[in-house]
Amino acid sequence: MKKYFVQLIFFTTTILALFVAFNWIIDPYWINNTPKIKYLNLSKPAAGDSRPFEIISILQKPPQALILGTSREDSGIDPKHPVFHGQSVFNAAIPAQPLIESKEILLNLAEHNKFPRQIVFGLYFENANVFYGFPADYTKDNFNESRPFKLLFSLSTLKLSAKTAVTNLVKESTIPIKDGFRSPDKWADQLQVGQHKMFKDSERNYLFYSHFPLPFCKSALTVETENGNSTTPMQELRDAVSIAYRMKSDMRLFIGPSHARQWETIYASGLWVQFEDWKHMVVKIVESEAEKANATPFQVWDFSGYNSVTEEDVPSLKDINKRMHYYYDSSHYTPAAGDLVLDRIFNFKSPERIIPNDFGALLTSHNIDSHLNSIRVSREKYRQSHPEDVSEIEALASDVAKVKRCKTQSPQS
Repeated sequence: MKKYFVQLIFFTTTILALFVAFNWIIDPYWINNTPKIKYLNLSKPAAGDSRPFEIISILQKPPQALILGTSREDSGIDPKHPVFHGQSVFNAAIPAQPLIESKEILLNLAEHNKFPRQIVFGLYFENANVFYGFPADYTKDNFNESRPFKLLFSLSTLKLSAKTAVTNLVKESTIPIKDGFRSPDKWADQLQVGQHKMFKDSERNYLFYSHFPLPFCKSALTVETENGNSTTPMQELRDAVSIAYRMKSDMRLFIGPSHARQWETIYASGLWVQFEDWKHMVVKIVESEAEKANATPFQVWDFSGYNSVTEEDVPSLKDINKRMHYYYDSSHYTPAAGDLVLDRIFNFKSPERIIPNDFGALLTSHNIDSHLNSIRVSREKYRQSHPEDVSEIEALASDVAKVKRCKTQSPQS
């Protein structure tokens, strides 16, 4: 019996050691300093879309310039843009990045006395909704120094390691860029269905889920509780801005340039007034925190609305081959649009492109009301000049309203 237990322990230990060794050598999250071997682990296809890679990379090697935001910035804001010249840059934008995660990134850098000189921060309306849930792969444990070690023992890592190894074996390995940027070729498979269909699928998702997330189908920027202790996404934004002031970083915030059809989904959802209230809150937070820090307010830019970029014509539903210059779908913009965003907010003049005069507005408490009124005027012009697009959004909204099933009971505070 004793010999049996010895053999069992030896066998179990050996299997565990092989398990850990395989995860370490394949390193699918690209967080370990392991040898790079062609046809085995040179390519890391999952790294750019994984939270462990993004967050652990930042903590292991803090950058001088940092990009925050969601999947739009992940594939739209290129760290190689000339405005970042001479700086180490990391695109820490992650799909569905909640504002608390953006804050935690800055907080952890501050706690380790690693202060980025430059922060570019993309903001989106749905992230400010108190009822918008966290993505399934979000965990604060990613900020724990022991996280790389724990992942070696994870079954999820083992599955990803196996997938990475197979990918390297059947395809010629390519060396990815370790700056967090999601390269445009990752959109290749999705684009095969045609961009018009991608637009409609994205808009249906926003109408069905993002604007009024299940299960309660509610949207609010603030929430009242009995004890008043609830932390809202906008409070997380305030904390992030406050941290950036304390770090004396140059933070530039912007509301991203999603397509005009995306803004029509907000209008069709009946949230336009709340959308405008949110913009007011962003400006107020930035300016009030600047006053507390005795600092010049960070710049807040608005690229939403209706202009010569966001109104780019969408290919017909039958044309699956034509590709748009500025967009993948109505939510996600291409690096071509992202380059214009960076050109504008840094006043960079490129010989390769001209920034449209109507693209991007610097917001302050003094001009925001007139700016919002200007967008309303532009929206009416768009609705008159693009009746088919507007009708399509309204039809999607009507279809979604018929099938949506929401719980009536409010979540407990």
